[in-house]
Amino acid sequence: MTAALLTSRLKARADRRRELMTLAVQAGIEAFKTDRDSYPNTALKNLPLSFYIYFHYRFLHLVEEGRATPQEIEKLNAVQSELLEAVNRVRGVWLSRGRQNSRDQ
Repeated sequence: MTAALLTSRLKARADRRRELMTLAVQAGIEAFKTDRDSYPNTALKNLPLSFYIYFHYRFLHLVEEGRATPQEIEKLNAVQSELLEAVNRVRGVWLSRGRQNSRDQ
């Protein structure tokens, strides 16, 4: 394989990944806005934007690879549920530390 061909293939691959990430960011932002506006008094209100971007990136990656089966989507949803639990645990720690600090002052 010549250097020019290799460079061309690597550039095409990088371009596909960049496009995939751009789509994931756009979809993540829209989902973030929708959840924020539609569920104002729930745990979804304060999730970080990265939570949404990660989901959409993984989902689009599955679609691109032709592996977006119900089983794979179920696995992705399970990972998202675990992340949601982790975010809520961390948020709980931050809130309790904030309350503790305000009592100490």
